[in-house]
Amino acid sequence: MMKLMALHFCLILCLASCAKKAGESGQKVVQPQTSETNGGSTGGTDGGTTGGTDGGTTGGTDGGTTGGTDGGTTGGTDGGTTGGTTGGGSDPYVSLYFGNSSDAHSGVDTTGFSSDVDLSNATAVDFNQFKKGKYSKIGTFAQNKFEFTVGAEKLKSTEPIDTLANAFGDKTYKFKIENPVSQNGKKGIESGIETKSGLFAPIKKITAIWKFDKPISFWGASLIDVESSPQAPAKLRLFDCESNILEDIPVTYPDQENGNKQIHFVGFASSEANVCTVTLTVGDFSFLGGLTQGLFRAIAIDDFVFGE
Repeated sequence: MMKLMALHFCLILCLASCAKKAGESGQKVVQPQTSETNGGSTGGTDGGTTGGTDGGTTGGTDGGTTGGTDGGTTGGTDGGTTGGTTGGGSDPYVSLYFGNSSDAHSGVDTTGFSSDVDLSNATAVDFNQFKKGKYSKIGTFAQNKFEFTVGAEKLKSTEPIDTLANAFGDKTYKFKIENPVSQNGKKGIESGIETKSGLFAPIKKITAIWKFDKPISFWGASLIDVESSPQAPAKLRLFDCESNILEDIPVTYPDQENGNKQIHFVGFASSEANVCTVTLTVGDFSFLGGLTQGLFRAIAIDDFVFGE
């Protein structure tokens, strides 16, 4: 009995230790996309109801009792099942990856991102190809074309955040290419992008916008001093090729970290290549934290990778 109790206690300690190590190396979250959930419910309900009612009523009146029963049952069952499955029962799922600041630039490996995507076919963007200085828009033909701009979230808009235009409009702001990129005293390790939000930040939150010529299934970057808190989280949003929103994801760093003067890897992988635009909206750790933390919210990134 004593040996059994000792074994049980060791098992509990082992599980606690493993859980702590997993938390320290970042986190991975898996969830269905919005389009899948809506597609399944709508497809199943509409397919079932319409198939049953139309099949039953028409079959019963024209064909008699057998027609009504067969028509109703077959119409309802087939309509419901096919509608539900076709409407959204097949994937797509999104895996999210949030790295711990202690991992910094190694988050690609420690969060499991590199194990879940084919990085051999990925486009790793080298910002050294752009001259240092200010830009309003950049793009590149590497493996796929992407366009990067900076906008701002329309916080005072009454429009729902369901399309790209309703979320961010079309106004753009300048940003910088730096080598190495840095923000608020925190340096990256290579050339990258730093946005400058300016005094409009208390009204509108700065947003980095990536548009891709071809749909992608994964995206990741190291975020430098990108602040996020439960009170004012940073947001990662994914849009399809018609600019409809697929996901609206709060950026939740491991161990309740806030991003202030920290580096975190953030990424996603979808089971389908169905994402044409990725946006990142900065949160705010401290409104009264001085010029760099309060009025001047900004986004800095390097280690940018994406692919089909």
